[in-house]
Amino acid sequence: MGDKRKKDIKDTIVSFLFFAVVFGVVWSLYYFLSRNDSAGNYKYCTLEHVDVHDRGGLVSGNTDYKRVADFKTKECGNLYMTDSPDPGRSMDDYVGSLEVGGYYKVTLLNVQMPDAKTVSVTRFEKAERPS
Repeated sequence: MGDKRKKDIKDTIVSFLFFAVVFGVVWSLYYFLSRNDSAGNYKYCTLEHVDVHDRGGLVSGNTDYKRVADFKTKECGNLYMTDSPDPGRSMDDYVGSLEVGGYYKVTLLNVQMPDAKTVSVTRFEKAERPS
């Protein structure tokens, strides 16, 4: 009876480790696909208006207070950012460093919703206006 119990415990530990590894791989893949901007998808836009606000809504019964930013641009229309590209800076600080009327290279999120009226972006970089 002791051998069967040891085998059951061993099987339980192996199963737990297997599912933990699978979960970690799936989460990492999701994070990589949603945040990777190495495909070089970008646009050049003139920033006209910025609004930083709480996302709002309920997540697991709790109000979502994550700060997000909506941008209005001349050439690119409406843009949306959910995370500051600088891990140590808040969304308010990052957006505060952008200049309304400034010309930026805007990096697009690789995964876009097909029916979205607003484009998700990952960062703004100051750019020179074409002459």
